[in-house]
Amino acid sequence: MEATPSIISQRPCSLKMAGFPSKITQASNEIWNAGVNGATSAAMLDTGNFVLSSSKSGILWQTFHNPTDTILPGQTLNKGTSMYAKLTDDDYSPGRFKLKFQDDGNLALIPRAYPSAFEYDSYWFTQGSDSGSNKLVFNESTRSLYLSYPSGGVISVFSAPALGGGGAGGGYYLRATVDTDGVFRQYSFPKGSTNSDWTVTNQVAEDICTISFETFSGPCGFNSYCSNPDSQEKTHCLCPPNYSFINPNLKFKGCKPNFTPQPCEPNNKTQFHFATLNNVDWPLSDAEQYSPMTELQCINECLNDCFCLVAIYADDYNNGTCWKKKFPLSNGRMGSGVDRKAFVKYSVENPHKL
Repeated sequence: MEATPSIISQRPCSLKMAGFPSKITQASNEIWNAGVNGATSAAMLDTGNFVLSSSKSGILWQTFHNPTDTILPGQTLNKGTSMYAKLTDDDYSPGRFKLKFQDDGNLALIPRAYPSAFEYDSYWFTQGSDSGSNKLVFNESTRSLYLSYPSGGVISVFSAPALGGGGAGGGYYLRATVDTDGVFRQYSFPKGSTNSDWTVTNQVAEDICTISFETFSGPCGFNSYCSNPDSQEKTHCLCPPNYSFINPNLKFKGCKPNFTPQPCEPNNKTQFHFATLNNVDWPLSDAEQYSPMTELQCINECLNDCFCLVAIYADDYNNGTCWKKKFPLSNGRMGSGVDRKAFVKYSVENPHKL
């Protein structure tokens, strides 16, 4: 068997099988339980399928029938199956996005609230109409991922990647993963390599920063904004100037101001200024809109409104448009296609002590 890229635990673990529910423990703590009894052997197959078997009953449990966030070539999923993104790169508990193989036979990417796991409307889905018991197939020969119908029809999810190494990429390992930012990506890794990284070869919901989630804060949390300058990388979450992450380890929780908010009492002496961000907008946080208006008028409108957090300005050929943004800011995005200028209001007196 060829060497494969792997994750190795830094602490010893033990797999207990015979006579007990098959489980993995670490320092006497259970970290995984297959929920089956009577397994007498365990094996990692060349396909990447980890199986628990008994000499009498054959395979009792396998990862190919119990996916987490990833599907591999040779794996087939049935209706009702879901794959969950990790919460973070280091936290493998179910996160804020899932890929669901729905009862209607379509795939859907669905955002989830954390920690309640409440599910919102899907933001990407296939549109199959063929009836029957279809399957999601990651074809080991063609290296393509598709929905297969009994009638012979297919709906492509990922076409075969353009890779060398023989056949349809036979010199590469492949996987398709629901990533922590909500993008479903197909990756490749050259076999036998010791200094390569997984490379994105296909993806759906490619620029998730541009998707508007009506009732969800977006891939990044409230008062933050999302950037994806290179579609081959995962999404970056950023705070506006003079804001900081509520939890730097859980950036999706959003950002908080590092200053005292503007009071609404008249004659307040606190001075407020504006930090400028180019190509940034929070399109679902509008409080008011004005047009035509100059950039300076737009800034002053926000300065004189204690409820205004950000002024967004678009210079449409000397016929400018101004939007005042309200709390909390949601679905923030940065990108070359965002033809806006953001003016983020902040105070320079009585800053919060962080």
